[in-house]
Amino acid sequence: MAQKPLPAPEASSASPASQTTTKTISSDRRTIHMTLQHKGGVGKSFVANCIAQFYVQQNRPVKVVDADPSNKSLAAYKALNVESLDIMTANNTVNSRAFDDIIDSIVASDIDFVIDNGATNFLPFMAYLVDNNVAEVLSENGRDLVVHVPIVGAEAMLETIQGFDDIARNLGGHARIIVWLNEALKGAIQPGGKDFEALPVYSRHKDSISALVRVPHHVSELFAQDMDQLLTRKMTFDEAINSPDFRLMAKQRLKQIQREIFDQLAIAV
Repeated sequence: MAQKPLPAPEASSASPASQTTTKTISSDRRTIHMTLQHKGGVGKSFVANCIAQFYVQQNRPVKVVDADPSNKSLAAYKALNVESLDIMTANNTVNSRAFDDIIDSIVASDIDFVIDNGATNFLPFMAYLVDNNVAEVLSENGRDLVVHVPIVGAEAMLETIQGFDDIARNLGGHARIIVWLNEALKGAIQPGGKDFEALPVYSRHKDSISALVRVPHHVSELFAQDMDQLLTRKMTFDEAINSPDFRLMAKQRLKQIQREIFDQLAIAV
């Protein structure tokens, strides 16, 4: 049953930030989190990164896999012990047999997975998931497939919304879908002045959406600058918060962003 989408946290909220959320992952079923979006550069690795960090903070065993053939940005986060998976053949095509290896590893392991996929392998990976009924196979083996779809604003907004529409049409009803409305990356997500929830594409697929995770835009540019420094250095939130390289108020802003995301993940996952 789809969960009610989560409300957006206020960007100007004055509530105190905390490094650690008070909520925990309650499900005993193993969950496979996959990022999907056919548009590159829209934060798929950021989504996978946040999910992996949340699991680590909750002391929940998780295996993090970077399956992006062209941009191994997630694998650069040493603190997450990311496994880099090579899925390209000598002819520079995607090797579907490598996906078989992923599924075998998932079923054989008694832990949760976070798998980051790139734009390069989007089409063959989507085809693999659909043609092989992967969600059903995983469910029969006690695993839940959760697909995370980032949507951003500005010039990439309509294309990422279309990407969500394609993913929901193919996987809706088989896998849980969590939509990430990342306004921190490119600004407001309001095509035609309408919120995402007011769009026909949302109404069409709302029964397949288990949650909306909002990454809010903050008015102060300092939030974006601190996040840019965090991402450039390939550091987790906890690493930056405990690092002498970040000043006190920068750490406070990062704690706030961390809590805004993690509190939503505690409900969504």
